[in-house]
Amino acid sequence: IVEVKNVIDAIDDTKVTVASGGSTPNVTLNDKLNGSNVTIGAAAGQVSLTGVNVPAGLTLNADGTITVGATTPSGTYQVEYQICENGANPANCDTAIAIVEVKNPIVLGGPDKELIVSGTTGTVSIYSNDTFNGKPLLSTIGTGVGQVTVTTTGLPQGMILNSNGTITVDNTVDNNTYTFTYTVCENGALVPNCVTQTVTIEVLAKVDANDDAFVTTNGGSGSVVGNVLVNDAINNLSQGSATISNVVLTQSTFAQPVITVPSKSPVPYLNTATGEVIVPIGTPAGTYSFTYNACLVIKPGICDTATVTVTVHPSNNEEVVVYNHMTPNGDGDNDVFFIDGVDKFPNNSVEVYNRWGVLVYEAKGYNNNDRAFRGISSGRVTIKQLEELPEGTYYYMFKYENTSGVTKEKAGYLYINR
Repeated sequence: IVEVKNVIDAIDDTKVTVASGGSTPNVTLNDKLNGSNVTIGAAAGQVSLTGVNVPAGLTLNADGTITVGATTPSGTYQVEYQICENGANPANCDTAIAIVEVKNPIVLGGPDKELIVSGTTGTVSIYSNDTFNGKPLLSTIGTGVGQVTVTTTGLPQGMILNSNGTITVDNTVDNNTYTFTYTVCENGALVPNCVTQTVTIEVLAKVDANDDAFVTTNGGSGSVVGNVLVNDAINNLSQGSATISNVVLTQSTFAQPVITVPSKSPVPYLNTATGEVIVPIGTPAGTYSFTYNACLVIKPGICDTATVTVTVHPSNNEEVVVYNHMTPNGDGDNDVFFIDGVDKFPNNSVEVYNRWGVLVYEAKGYNNNDRAFRGISSGRVTIKQLEELPEGTYYYMFKYENTSGVTKEKAGYLYINR
């Protein structure tokens, strides 16, 4: 009797690390049959491979590799397998252990730092550069095995971490820099698999200064025509939330009239202590504009600019205002005899006399522009036409027909200084 006994040796494998969804090398690569490396197959001289104890989530394949399921939690698993010599009688088998470490990586890019305006959802998702097992973190958040759970620590009051990773900051949150952490943990991992990241949020308060338009009349006792803060806002709150206690006002440009008015005439201005727009007594009729800045008290560098437009109509009582002082020196200021509101009464006439009663200028349809007295004679008797009149006191007569068809007249002294 001849006994043929081929020595079969299944050798335990060293630990192999693999992520879920991956595979290990062939577990029989170090196994021997009669001193030679085994070959898995059905022929004589080859071996068959069977799993003795294969944990759930792992699959021992016919080629000797072990596949880790896509949702297999992180942990260390032992796969017991058996190899048997084909055709041996009696059976010639041996078992071994393959150790598989499933390690699903959590990668949190960062640290994250975001700027956001109070009262908005202004950040990008803090998960945008995070992954779990190579997949975007946002797609793996859940409660099931193979998913991850996110928890926060130190999230400031008034902030909400939304499910998509963006952060909502309530409009009550003060302008400041805040930090909190979030921790991502793999669900069902046999050993804890968690990673923590720090997020820094700089909250910038915001101011919105909106343009204003006011209408009033000249003459009288002057007036407050409105307040620029009525439609201004901070922190994306409703209009009117900007007040003199939380913003600082400055008038950044001097009020400029659309039409020419006499030099040194009063113009509308901003009372920066209250936000009120003031139209002084005797402001010539016309449209004026100026700009102002509103800056946050808590962060002076955060400002916004708006334009104020003020339309001043002639007083209903006076209808027109005559400015009886002119300096016709060509500097663009006060060069003409200015009658405020004359454009509303085109049916008019102007006459100017010198101190001897000689008519030195006359015009119909006076309009302060192409028909305007500039201190130059229009010619009459001893005064040459286009002759520059000397400094001194003159007398004017202005006649006009008002909107009711009534002819009115204004007369008085006119002073020329050069």
